[in-house]
Amino acid sequence: MSQQGHPEAHETVEPTGEILIVDDDTYVREFFLRVLQKEGYRCDVAEEGRTAFRLTNRHEYRLVLMDLLMPDWDGLDAIVSMGMVSPNQKVVVVSGRLDEAAVREIEGQPNVVGWIEKPVSAERLLELVRAAFARPDGG
Repeated sequence: MSQQGHPEAHETVEPTGEILIVDDDTYVREFFLRVLQKEGYRCDVAEEGRTAFRLTNRHEYRLVLMDLLMPDWDGLDAIVSMGMVSPNQKVVVVSGRLDEAAVREIEGQPNVVGWIEKPVSAERLLELVRAAFARPDGG
């Protein structure tokens, strides 16, 4: 637990969750983790795209919440790589900067089922997750 009494969002070593949270910002990971766990979702976390790719190769998630701008592998690299290995892996992009070019790129990825710009409220995060799980393509 963090000093504020919230679960800490350390990178997952052994994947077991139904949602993978991928963001290099510790605050965002902890916020998403706290909101989703409060609603009963099991979550794993990764700080960057390479780790996310490794985890999705070892475990099938119902949903990946993916930041785009991260050090090492960015989110788009991870999304493209995941799509090649696990084409049914659903991804919602959550990013602080989504210009028209980025939106076109992510909308062109068959495994991306939605996107939203940060900051994201708890209510909007839960709406996105519920909508992704309700999709007939495997949610």
